[in-house]
Amino acid sequence: MTTYYSGTVIGAVVTLGLLRRVNIMRSGGAGRHVMGATLATAGVVAFCTMTNPLYALWFVLPAGAVLLVLRVCSQLSSRALCRAGLVLCVGTALGMALRIPFAHSIVATTEDYWHLRDIGASLAYHARQVSDTLATRAGIASLCITLGMWIASIVIALAVVRRGKVVHSFIALSACLGPFIVAVAVIVMGSEATRYLQPWAFLPFLALTVLPGVEFAARGISRRILAWLPARESIGTLRAAGVVGAAIFLGVVCALTMPRINATVSVVDADLRCVTDWVDASGRTGAGLFWTMRAPKAYAADPRQIVQVDDQLHAGSWLANRHDAVNAQVTFFITDADSYPFSFPDASPAGAMDVISCGRYAIHDFYPVVAPLKPAER
Repeated sequence: MTTYYSGTVIGAVVTLGLLRRVNIMRSGGAGRHVMGATLATAGVVAFCTMTNPLYALWFVLPAGAVLLVLRVCSQLSSRALCRAGLVLCVGTALGMALRIPFAHSIVATTEDYWHLRDIGASLAYHARQVSDTLATRAGIASLCITLGMWIASIVIALAVVRRGKVVHSFIALSACLGPFIVAVAVIVMGSEATRYLQPWAFLPFLALTVLPGVEFAARGISRRILAWLPARESIGTLRAAGVVGAAIFLGVVCALTMPRINATVSVVDADLRCVTDWVDASGRTGAGLFWTMRAPKAYAADPRQIVQVDDQLHAGSWLANRHDAVNAQVTFFITDADSYPFSFPDASPAGAMDVISCGRYAIHDFYPVVAPLKPAER
């Protein structure tokens, strides 16, 4: 799991609940509620698609497939299918349209995601990833947990579908079919981005929410909470007491933890300090891959002295200030153990460079040769 996709994960889970609500509503005496839930769902779909089109792969595609399965199983009416399908299609289209005004700031294009000629390469790549994961005990454990949870979601889905309750069937089928559909779609796209397979890490767990015992326990807890709530006239006092209590609790937590946090964040590790001290003293501009240079760039006295590039010396365009690369005179590279081999300037072969070791970092200095940076790839 990666944190920069957390919003997409939350959006997928929230929309699953909203679409579940849309599926079970009838237009009889609850027309306004149906319309409200439908508009809310379409709005969330549009917003999530606008912020990250990957949402369409993680949720819209699997949800559409699950709705069709429910219709084939006669658990969902044609009217409900059309309503839910319309919500997904309109919301996704609107989200993509809302990205148009931001096109000048969006680096990735459709061609960056679709490589239909590379389906075989994608399949081979992911097979190697699985093989490499199985080479370690931690990898074996993680795969066993992932596959075990997915198999459990399949068992739960089969049991739930037999009961014929569309609400539970929709969630259970989304939990078990979603990861498989996403995996197939990623391979068909010819993608080698394993991070796109994150639904395997969270969708199967949603099947647990439709277990009879879990539902019964949730209802029991809800009834107890409602019974415990005070009369309406006492709610104001309760809220005030809650705010005061929360403020006191947060104050105590801050008082106990802030000194330790401040001491921790104030310390720069020796390897990083070695790099930043050298860069600051050089007065020159260097470059590095995103994952390598982001920490030195953040701690350098002048962050513009470190430019983000790829291994072919294209100026970086992912989470980068592109202005840093304009007329940049790069005379050194910063690498670490995970860096790809750079295309070093011909006038200064790797053997003739000064290599400054800074622990996990290495600085390859080829001054006075200047590396010719290429324009950023869109």
